[in-house]
This record gives sequence, C-alpha cells and structure tokens, in this order.
Amino acid sequence: MDCCRHYQGLNDMFNSKAANAQLEKYLKKGLDKAGLFFVETIAGCTELRGKSVLDVGGGLGFIHQEMLRHGTARALEVEIATASLTAARTLAEKLGTSDRVEYIKADFALEAEKIPSADIVMLSRVICCYPDMPSLLRVAARHAGSLLALSVPRSDWYMRLFGKLVNFIMRMVGSRFRFYVHNESDITSLLSEAGLTLARQVSAWPWRIAIYTAKPY
Repeated sequence: MDCCRHYQGLNDMFNSKAANAQLEKYLKKGLDKAGLFFVETIAGCTELRGKSVLDVGGGLGFIHQEMLRHGTARALEVEIATASLTAARTLAEKLGTSDRVEYIKADFALEAEKIPSADIVMLSRVICCYPDMPSLLRVAARHAGSLLALSVPRSDWYMRLFGKLVNFIMRMVGSRFRFYVHNESDITSLLSEAGLTLARQVSAWPWRIAIYTAKPY
C-alpha cells in the first residue's frame, strides 16, 4: 500500500472546507438517518451504558457523540484526516464531552499496537475509503472486546459501477482519493476467521450495517 498517496487522498477529500460544512450541518440538524440507524442497530445488539467505544476513522465524531448520548462511558477516535480530527475536537468542546473522548491521529491498521481495546469497535463508512481492507479488519477484530460494528457499501453491481465512476472522476480531477466496494461475504469470512460471529445484518441503502460479536476480553 502506498501510504503517502493514501493519506494525501484522504486529506484531499476530507479537507477543512468539507469538515466545516459538515460540522455546521450537524450542529443545525444533528446526525443523519443512516448514522442514527447505525447507532440504533448497535444499541439493539448490546447494552450501551457504561461501555467503551473505539471509533476507527470516526471523521468529525458524530457517531461516537451519539453513542455517548445513548449511555456509553467514553470514546476513543482514531483518524487519519487532519481536518476531520480538528473538527471532531471542536465538536467535543461545543458539546461538553471533551473529558470523555480521546483523539489519536494515526493509521489504525499500521499503528494498532499503541491503541487500546474497547468494548465496542465501530467502522462507519470507513473500509470503503481504505485500500487494505483485510489488515484493517483484522486489527479491528483484535480490539473488539464484545462487539464490532461496520457500515459498508452494498456489494451489488450498481455500487461497484458507482465506485468505478467515483474513481474515474477522482483521477480526472487529480485527487488521490479512491472508493472501494468490498464483497460482503469476504468481510464476514475474514472476521469469522478472526473469531467474530455475525449477529445481525441490516440494510440502510446504499449501506449495509453488520454487527459482529466477540468473546468478552
């Protein structure tokens, strides 16, 4: 994997202008329907109160902020994009949750040894932006104390076509960002080999939400 190219692509896509616009929208309207459904799906599979959360590629932190409102005790976000992480810290300050959230700038797949485990590991709309899906999911599985939650693009033909179109446009405009649509059965097989069990899978078109359970650590 060309790390420098990947990091630059993420920072190209998730820049300060995009982060500020998303933050403003969130403060006015709250979490979008897909995000709320993601949190509600997790809540339907486990008790949230008192749990710890690891938000991998958490962006501006909307998902873990909603999880805190639902009763989780604390959250840790690991994020590569600089502008997203800066906006996430700003949001935590505005919401008064800074004492319950820690932020780390890192590539989780490559720097997982310095990241603590958590009861719940979340990757919401993350592996579609990461070129090495197997490495990312294997370390995520090792960090999940009881549950791992994913939100991924459906692997239907039209999403694969959409991904090719997005990547064509990115190349044309000179962006290093790339969009990935992974086979959902490959994801489940990989996590099964890592010791996790698929507990629930629901559609939130065009996303698929999947909840995997692990033996308590």
